[in-house]
Amino acid sequence: ITPRVQKGQVVKRAGGIGMILTNTATNGEELVADSHLLPAVAVGEKEGKLIKQYAMASKRATVSLEILGTRVGIKPSPVVAAFSSRGPNFLSLEILKPDLLAPGVNILAAWTGDMAPSSLSSDQRRVKFNILSGTSMSCPHVSGVAALIKSRHPDWSPAAIKSALMTTAYVHDNTLKPLTDASAATPSSPYDHGAGHIDPLKAIDPGLVYDIGPQDYFEFL
Repeated sequence: ITPRVQKGQVVKRAGGIGMILTNTATNGEELVADSHLLPAVAVGEKEGKLIKQYAMASKRATVSLEILGTRVGIKPSPVVAAFSSRGPNFLSLEILKPDLLAPGVNILAAWTGDMAPSSLSSDQRRVKFNILSGTSMSCPHVSGVAALIKSRHPDWSPAAIKSALMTTAYVHDNTLKPLTDASAATPSSPYDHGAGHIDPLKAIDPGLVYDIGPQDYFEFL
């Protein structure tokens, strides 16, 4: 259950028939899809401020929406999610964290029929698919790529596979600029994106991998 969905629940209980949900400075311009209980639209912080100013200045504020359908090729892309985990690794500063970036925002995924898409007990809807975000989505992407690498290189250890993923990751978006941190709309750092965003095709044949064994861990400790 997300606070965004809970806000919609409050609006519906108050008699509202729709909701415009604006981001705070924490989430900036990043938009995360949710299964709301009523018609809702999410806008970034900048647009949210303009909407609030208009609503305060107008006695009869109105709004119209246009459905543009699915859009592909959004720029810049990918970006580091505002809610993505950040470094440094305070338990061991010598080890960079996070390791990698992977797709994990607004992912269309299979969904259980035992729970509503909003996860609210009052929601009686049941669906086979849902749009989800978080490590529960990025982890399957990385696991799938790791399985592909293992099928191509069955003798590789988990450490070697991790090395292949990290050494072939990229740190520039589709505008050829450094990956953006969505929370601040500024270039991200290694403490935000780690080695970079996974590249499945390059990870299959990285050219060079770094393996590690028990003795390496012992010497590090």
